[in-house]
Amino acid sequence: MAERGRVAEAALAVGACSAVACRLPLVEAALIGAPLAEAAGRISEAGVAAALSPIADIRGSAEYRADAALVLLRRAVARALPVEETA
Repeated sequence: MAERGRVAEAALAVGACSAVACRLPLVEAALIGAPLAEAAGRISEAGVAAALSPIADIRGSAEYRADAALVLLRRAVARALPVEETA
């Protein structure tokens, strides 16, 4: 949710990475108050890694899953935010 050009609320979770889906509280906290244009860039590798315990199996290594989670979270946040129109 956005308020006055900044992120007012954030709730993020990742599935198919750890044994169960996990919320990302450090990432959510980093997003609160961030300008919309900068929000996706505030999603850090450390914040994602703190919440996840990636599994490795035939479909992907733990390293791949951690990297994919970071990239997909950044993309999802960037696409979910309202686009500010310039006049």
